[in-house]
Parts: sequence; structure tokens; C-alpha cells
Amino acid sequence: MPGSLLRDASALDLLAGATLNAAGTTNSTGGKIAKPGPCRLMIETGTVTGTTPTLQITVVQADDAAFTVGVLKTNATPVTSGTGAAQSNLKWVLPLVVYKNYIRASVVVGGTSPVFTGTTAFIRAEHDRESHQVGTVFTGESASN
Repeated sequence: MPGSLLRDASALDLLAGATLNAAGTTNSTGGKIAKPGPCRLMIETGTVTGTTPTLQITVVQADDAAFTVGVLKTNATPVTSGTGAAQSNLKWVLPLVVYKNYIRASVVVGGTSPVFTGTTAFIRAEHDRESHQVGTVFTGESASN
């Protein structure tokens, strides 16, 4: 079971309210997980604009803070689609098993002039009250090295 890092006010937010406004791939700042184990990634978008903006988030895990040792890519969300307004203020829950001590998000943004403002990706304990929010639940896990 993940440690208190996933439950308290300083819970790890991989995107920290980021404005994602450039097509391409961006890596978030990484964070250390006290005790690896089952948890959930709580993803929320703010205001989304642009022509056919798309977003996909993949969880990247590693044995070190530089993400060079034992790197494992797991749990990619489906690629979002639709108008910016249709993707604004959405909440998603991504079941996740953390195997490594360090974790970050790899974010792929696409579309014409895409802007995802205030996007967050909090790590929560699997059975934490906040991990049972209403939203789309992504199921399954894909892992690759």
C-alpha cells in the first residue's frame, strides 16, 4: 500500500496545474513515492481550447530521480478527442500500480493550437476517499520498456 505521501496535503501532483500549450511530448517533474503499490492517478483538465486538441498521459516509473535506471512506462490514457469545450473541466481516474520509487507523467498534446490550462494529475491511494470521484475510469494496464 502506498505511504502517507499519497494521502496528505502534499500529495504528488505530476502536472501541478500546468498549462499544456504546445503540440508534442513533455515530461513532468518527477516525484518520489514512499511505498510503491496500487494507487490511482486522478487527472483533471481546466479550460481546453484549440482546434481538435488531443491529450494522452503515460505514467513513467524509474529506480532513480534522473529516470535513467529501470525505466518502465505504464498506464497510458486513451487519446482524448473532440472540441476544446467538450474536453474542458473533465475528471478521469486511472488505476495504477507503482512498481518503482520515482514516477512522472509523459504528456503528448496534439491538434491545432491546443491549450489545456490548469491540468492536474494527483496520485492517490487506491482506497482513498478522493480516489472515488465521479469521472471516466480508464481500465487496463499496458506496460512497455
